[in-house]
Amino acid sequence: MSAASPYSNTAKPHIASVNFDVPNWDTIRDERARVFKARPASSGPKDFLSEVRKVEQMLELISSDCDYQKYRNIVWAIESLNWQCGYELAYDWSKSSPHRFDKKVLDSLIQNYKPGHFSYATLMMYAKQAGWNEGKWNSDRLQREKENAWRDRMTQQEKNYKWTARLGQTEIDIYYEKLKTKYNKEIAEEVNAFQLSSKIEPSGQKLLSASQLKALPKPDYLIKGILPATGISACYGASGSGKTFLVTDLGINLSLGLDWYGRKAKKCPVTFVVLEGSGGLSKRFQAWENHFNETIPDTVSVYIDTLSLMTSSDVTQLAAEIKNKGQQSGLIVIDTLNQASPGADENSSKDMGLIIQNAQRLARETSSHVMLVHHTGKDASKGLRGHSSLIAALDVAIEVKRDSSGRSWSINKSKDDADDAQYHFELKKIILGADSDGDQISSCVVDAAIQRVISVQQKKPQGAQQKIALETFLALVAVPGSNGSKKLNGVNLEDLVKAVGSNLAVDSKRKTERARAAINGLIALGLINLENGQVTAT
Repeated sequence: MSAASPYSNTAKPHIASVNFDVPNWDTIRDERARVFKARPASSGPKDFLSEVRKVEQMLELISSDCDYQKYRNIVWAIESLNWQCGYELAYDWSKSSPHRFDKKVLDSLIQNYKPGHFSYATLMMYAKQAGWNEGKWNSDRLQREKENAWRDRMTQQEKNYKWTARLGQTEIDIYYEKLKTKYNKEIAEEVNAFQLSSKIEPSGQKLLSASQLKALPKPDYLIKGILPATGISACYGASGSGKTFLVTDLGINLSLGLDWYGRKAKKCPVTFVVLEGSGGLSKRFQAWENHFNETIPDTVSVYIDTLSLMTSSDVTQLAAEIKNKGQQSGLIVIDTLNQASPGADENSSKDMGLIIQNAQRLARETSSHVMLVHHTGKDASKGLRGHSSLIAALDVAIEVKRDSSGRSWSINKSKDDADDAQYHFELKKIILGADSDGDQISSCVVDAAIQRVISVQQKKPQGAQQKIALETFLALVAVPGSNGSKKLNGVNLEDLVKAVGSNLAVDSKRKTERARAAINGLIALGLINLENGQVTAT
């Protein structure tokens, strides 16, 4: 086909050759995300799985072996939806007439699309002309979703394979049949597992009044005000922020039942599923034991096999392993989400939905809390990398940052608790020895850093240790005035740490650490200030 303007009204063939270029899907997704930011919102349906499936079925009825004007109109109608998968839909539809398809023409049409010219109604019009029955589609919805549920589990790599491998139609049919068998087996396993775990006595009361709801036991926690006993969370940050060291410290303290940043922790089993940088975990454990002079208990386990949250059988195997070893009713750390979802498109609602579903299933079947260690995107200010359904599904999101002021963590999202505090920490290098070449072996541990001045809303100390720290501070700085009143002076930071530590009922080797953590909490709450090594009242 010639390179005539895509706005031409002249009917022309839209294909030149059977040969075609395989799209670079990563580049296309990045470019479309950029373009969508500048476009007005679409009046058409959102890219929910059911709507995408509907458009796919409509396009199957419409022949792409048509005149140029009709081809252009349909491509622009698809583009008007502002769907991330819009290019793939147009590409697959165009390829259904391979003798006429020209990728350059498709790319030119999409590049020259201008919002407002065509819409979802345009696509519906052509579909009805081809025999589309909207009423039948709606009435068959439930049966259709059941039959096509396996397709929703396909990864982006699996969807692209028919093009990247240049499969013929017979080969595509065989390939899809294998995927259908594989994923339908997973679905059947999940249904059986869910039925076993969700049996409810017929006489159980399900409709509660407001007073009955208030009388229910309060949700349990692993770390009070931070991690609930069950559910899913994420600890995320840019590479090098220290999130893995922070999560290691959290897990070990939890396994020992030690307070974490002034918050009560309930002693429980902890399982680390380390899929990224696994060689460093042993060194992190050794560094922690050396620095704090504590032995990590056997209730800390490490899962050394591979794991895919895209595969039901992997989740079933991990859950069984955890229960067989008595590690249920605790914390499961998966480091990282990216390594635990090979082949997945993190920006796809379909793939992310499956990841979330399997993480929730793992939490439910082990009666545990599942924490996903994840990265930020290219723009760290936008938070978690990937589809927005992830942050929506989380019970808790802990953000770890590293900037000019140092490293810190804060609770970005909590469904049941509110905490605006930002907690600073440092990574302290621990020398472990030397290797056979005489080179130094080392790792790091999290060391609570005294907070910078941070303003928050809460004004009461949280927990017994913070209360003791505040009382100690007030006793040190209260100086009687000439008129009988009391004047509050400042106190040297290190003097305060020593004084608070001496008043805390904890093991002597942890007094300094706990004192610093308690002082951190008071500064984060805005109850005291720190400036130039002097602590003063706010």
